[in-house]
Amino acid sequence: MRNPFVVGVTGGIGSGKSTFSRLLAKGWGTYCDADHLAREATQHPETIAVLRDHFGAAIAPEGRLERKKLGALVFSDRSQLRWLEALLHPKIEALLQERIAQGPWPLIYEATLLFEAHHDRYCQTTVLVTAPREIVLERVALRDGLSTAEIEARLAAQSSAALHTERAAHVVPNDGTLAQLERKILALRSTLDQIYGST
Repeated sequence: MRNPFVVGVTGGIGSGKSTFSRLLAKGWGTYCDADHLAREATQHPETIAVLRDHFGAAIAPEGRLERKKLGALVFSDRSQLRWLEALLHPKIEALLQERIAQGPWPLIYEATLLFEAHHDRYCQTTVLVTAPREIVLERVALRDGLSTAEIEARLAAQSSAALHTERAAHVVPNDGTLAQLERKILALRSTLDQIYGST
């Protein structure tokens, strides 16, 4: 039986890491998203109760968490963002461990805070997806309908791309067409197959 093989994928908002991760997993591996794990973690009544106590009842009217309201609060205040991360990271980590144990592998794990949360320790290799700032602003405005100020606030809350570049095993610039990205994925997959085949 093969050993678990996890490819950690990270990148800033608007880098295209979700598109990259899904394309990498397609026909080759299993896709797992840290944001989905966070959603799962915040569905538990006890977690919602902690969030209501901290942020106020408006954050979860009728017992359901309103993620947009939560995002607006934490991305405008770094101390609140750090508090939320401290609350959710252990829960996300526990869910990730379950996914890794379940397989099948390779598991493509997409996480914006891959290194900050130290989830890279569960990965056999890591990939950083990058994009120029002007492309990022355009993508996020189109996708999420956020203002430039809101996007800038989220960018400011993220770690330096330079730090990720130093720590990631592979760096993939996503600054072209989808076809160009797909060619880069095929080349990377060939390299990863060699690593996975030796596990």
